[in-house]
Amino acid sequence: MEENYFVNVLKVLDASIERGTWKGSEIEGVAHLRKITLQAIKNIAEASQQEEEKEEVEEVEEVEEVEVEEVVEPINKKTGEK
Repeated sequence: MEENYFVNVLKVLDASIERGTWKGSEIEGVAHLRKITLQAIKNIAEASQQEEEKEEVEEVEEVEEVEVEEVVEPINKKTGEK
């Protein structure tokens, strides 16, 4: 949701620049605001990607743990070990 906010701010800035809304002295401030907005979008995207990768690793670890238990239990039954 936060990413959508910054994307929309970027769209408004770009549209207003295309329409010539800003005067010469204001362009530097608008460029700075646009740069900050782009950085915020990039940071949010990177954080989201890292969170997704972390969740994928956790899912794989859970699956591997279950698979090991499924293999070990039948072996233990055959050998009489616990």
